[in-house]
Amino acid sequence: MASDVMAGIQLLATVGLLWVTYRYARTTKSMADTAKEAASESARATAAAERSADAARHAAAVAQSRIRPSFTGRWVAVAPLKAEGEYTACLLIVSTGDAVVVQNVRIRRAFRQSALADPMTRAAVTDEKLVPHGSDARLPRRMHQGESLLLTNPSIQHDVGDPFVRFLLELDYTFTDDGTAGDTYAVAVDAER
Repeated sequence: MASDVMAGIQLLATVGLLWVTYRYARTTKSMADTAKEAASESARATAAAERSADAARHAAAVAQSRIRPSFTGRWVAVAPLKAEGEYTACLLIVSTGDAVVVQNVRIRRAFRQSALADPMTRAAVTDEKLVPHGSDARLPRRMHQGESLLLTNPSIQHDVGDPFVRFLLELDYTFTDDGTAGDTYAVAVDAER
């Protein structure tokens, strides 16, 4: 009888162990199915996000293609801050088109008056970066239509004997403040005398 009780206890223990194993396997399968379903939903969400990002890039490209920046420029002499100072030769750039962020401005070439007489004369200044003039000026700067930017460089300071008469500038601009997408705009500035 003791062996029958022992066999019954072992049978109950085996059935209990089988039941626990069955529940564990069923729970594990349920968790695996849930994970598989979540992965599938995540893949669908990722694909939808990628399509949305592509659509946003396309919309941004279309919008940016319709932005038409335009600039004009002129040579100006800026009065000194102190009475005994000298005038500073500057180039005044005015936005006449759509708003863009001006990243930097370069003098591609600048010609002195003596260069007009001889077309073979080389440019007096080439590939010089212009810097903002004034304490509150900075680059990059968002410029809307009608706004201006005063720029200078030591290489363009006025020489009375042979003054500058023409500047060929390049403005690098972007459509956003983060500076990712943009282009270059060429401006010719003739010094008025």
